[in-house]
Amino acid sequence: KQDKGDRFSTHPTPSPSCDPGPTMRLLPLLLAATMIAAPVTLHGQTLQDGNDAYESGDYEAAAEILFPLAEEGDSSAQYTLGLMHKNGEGVLQDYTEAAKWYQLAAEQGNAAAQFNLGLTYYNGDGVAQNFTIAYILFNLAAAQGNEHARGNRDIAAKKLTYDQINEAQRLSSEWKVGEPLPLQGD
Repeated sequence: KQDKGDRFSTHPTPSPSCDPGPTMRLLPLLLAATMIAAPVTLHGQTLQDGNDAYESGDYEAAAEILFPLAEEGDSSAQYTLGLMHKNGEGVLQDYTEAAKWYQLAAEQGNAAAQFNLGLTYYNGDGVAQNFTIAYILFNLAAAQGNEHARGNRDIAAKKLTYDQINEAQRLSSEWKVGEPLPLQGD
């Protein structure tokens, strides 16, 4: 058994001339607090900067700004990247990639992404066409007040059987934000 006197430090005690002082010891804490309180940025660029670039038609700049934010989980950036991939704006047109970004945003409760992912499944753009999944996604967006989703849900319902509609209703009513979307269905 060792007593406290037998322990040694891997860090030598600094001499008085090497002591960083109270300000330098607090610097890491101040930096961490600033990072937590500040909006997500990339080299000083925010989601608003990315949206502004997109709205002004500077799609390459928008993609450069939004991509890291989307990868960090920002649902608005994910949704906009989905749009950009669907339309080939600043990136190669790729419906599968659009569906990926829509899905990531939709799982966070982004109603616009749920709506667009519903369109993606309804039309079979980059995913296997599936009217049940489209119905589920339109239903989730409609539950958040999206009137277009409500209308599209009703159109998708015409492609489904009574049992498929009931199952889609059950799956969408049980889904919670942050969970994987209920993307099964025939």
